[in-house]
Amino acid sequence: MTVRRDRFDHYLVSQARAEVRDGAPVADIRQDDAGVEAVLASGEAVRARYLILADGANSRLARRVGLRRGRRVGITLEAEVPADEPLLATFGDVALFLFGLPVSGYAWVFPKSDHLSVGVGAFLRQSENLRALLEQEMARLGIPLAQARLYGHPLPVYLRHEPLHAGRVLLAGDAAGLVDPLLGEGIRHAVRSGERAAEAVLRGDVSGYTARIHREIGGDLLWGLQWARFFYAHPRVSFEWGVRNPLFLREFLRLFAGRTTYRAMALCAPFLVALGALCRRKPEAHHDRASEP
Repeated sequence: MTVRRDRFDHYLVSQARAEVRDGAPVADIRQDDAGVEAVLASGEAVRARYLILADGANSRLARRVGLRRGRRVGITLEAEVPADEPLLATFGDVALFLFGLPVSGYAWVFPKSDHLSVGVGAFLRQSENLRALLEQEMARLGIPLAQARLYGHPLPVYLRHEPLHAGRVLLAGDAAGLVDPLLGEGIRHAVRSGERAAEAVLRGDVSGYTARIHREIGGDLLWGLQWARFFYAHPRVSFEWGVRNPLFLREFLRLFAGRTTYRAMALCAPFLVALGALCRRKPEAHHDRASEP
């Protein structure tokens, strides 16, 4: 079972040693040599030494300070589907990824405690009708969408190095465009970039923030971009020698856990393919020997 996003967010807020102002959107940002002023929609101005922006893929405030202009985004369409016991019995024990639909993304079914989180995302191309694809695939799986509300979300896929701070304003998470080009995943990089932004603020020196994010996160996401381009351009080969290869799947689990990188996986890919081929041959060789007189 996977974690619910609202509970995950609540946990993060509960651990924060900060004042939380819900329902207080920022309308404008002003900064000078001494600090930053966030002007709320109510007209109130809040001043601080630095400001970390984590306001999502469509960060208007990032553009307000001259950052994230001309960005490119993917898109996802998802829904929370109420699930009865038979539906949970069918899908409740596994996270289902359906590659090849759409061309540069996948559809998914993730089990929750009392519902299924389903969706479809396109990360490098957006020409397909995602709603039609999602409805078609969920109908094939027997997952009803009639009572579910569909939500669309932009995904700021990482495609290049660009400035991620301006003066005393720093970008983190989706606002910084740190979404994995292959899998569309961003929470892991959002948490890490938030930590790095906080460290820079605590040091009182944010001049090296952009370079550090590109070095620790962005460089490997560019390797992920090369994986994505190959994977989605050659889905059959990728599925046969990658998705069906338990060694590759193990490495992807290590990637999610932060124990390896896309670069390291690229360097060891020939060995993983070769070992995977040997593993697939062994049962056939055993059968041949058993059939000998």
